[in-house]
Amino acid sequence: MLVNNAANDTRHRLEDTTVAMWDSAMAVNLRHYFFAAQAVIPGCARSAAARSSNFGSISWMNKQTGMPAYTAAKAAVQGLTRTLARELGRDGIRVNTVVPGWVMTERQLALWVDAEGER
Repeated sequence: MLVNNAANDTRHRLEDTTVAMWDSAMAVNLRHYFFAAQAVIPGCARSAAARSSNFGSISWMNKQTGMPAYTAAKAAVQGLTRTLARELGRDGIRVNTVVPGWVMTERQLALWVDAEGER
């Protein structure tokens, strides 16, 4: 079983986002999902534990602002999951996205949780 979970939801403004920031956000929040799956697929086919779970985010579903690169990457996780599920299902490999909601890590609590966020 493969579990893909990584994120950096640093807040940034649309007008301040550089190419380097965008590329970094895609690398941290999306790229490894694809390449980790690619690496383990050959050993997974027809295995009883042939599944991949990709952690997504509700931020793009909620149309959250203030982090466009993060929300774009996390929306892409859902698209990638659907494509991999379609391609790998024929080999008995199940691929799903898990979207747990806002996880209150120490970082979240220190940087972004306020009265509005708690609502």
